[in-house]
Order: sequence, then C-alpha cells, then structure tokens
Amino acid sequence: MPIQDPSPLEQPKNLRRFYLLSQALYVAIPVLEAVPIERREVSNIADMKELLDKQFPVYKAVAEINDQFQQQRDAEISSAQQETTHD
Repeated sequence: MPIQDPSPLEQPKNLRRFYLLSQALYVAIPVLEAVPIERREVSNIADMKELLDKQFPVYKAVAEINDQFQQQRDAEISSAQQETTHD
C-alpha cells in the first residue's frame, strides 16, 4: 500500500510532531552525553546527532537564535546598568 501525503488538515499535526522530535533530540543528547562513560551509549548519541543535524534541525536553529537573542539582551541590560551606575 503506497504512503500518501497527509491531507492539509494533517499537516499541522505533522509539523508539530516534527518540532517535538527535534526538541526531544536537542534536549536528550546532552543528557545522554552526561551518562558515565562505562554506561554511555555512544552509537545512539552519534545517531541522534545525525538525526538532529540532517532530518530534524528545526529546534536546534530556534534554540541557537534564542541563545543569541538572550546574549544580546543580557549585554544591553548590563550596558544600561553600567551607565546608570556611572551617572
């Protein structure tokens, strides 16, 4: 039986699943990397990294943009605080 493209009504569900899988990989990888080496499943981590980079990159991109935004905001706040202490 051939696989059919999802109907337009199913597409948002598929996008949501894609995003959730991407987020799960992004969050899980550092957790698994923190497991003691003797219990760490290195090949699973490598496969998860490949999935994140090649098939599910959305959350990683969002997180990186969010981190950049937060760093810029923190720098602006710090600069503003320094200006008020110098006045």
